[in-house]
Amino acid sequence: MPESPSSEAAIQAALAGGTAPTASENIFTGFAGQLVNSQALVPLDQMPGWNDLMTSRHMDQTIQGWKFSDNHTYVLPIYTNAILVSWRLDILKR
Repeated sequence: MPESPSSEAAIQAALAGGTAPTASENIFTGFAGQLVNSQALVPLDQMPGWNDLMTSRHMDQTIQGWKFSDNHTYVLPIYTNAILVSWRLDILKR
């Protein structure tokens, strides 16, 4: 999927053109919320194997913060942005 001018723009164009992707990465969760409101997404937590995936990745607690207001999960965090990680240099230097 093209990421220019943005992933979100590519998804909007695909939805308008009737060629929406089955999966996407690198989208803002606020945009995912707009897609949920327009019924363009299906809940991941209702797909077969969801609970097994959360258990095998040890994400049972983490995924709780990714639920939308309808108590469903539409976005799966598959990686962490390095900007969100802080390092305790005092401990690492020991």
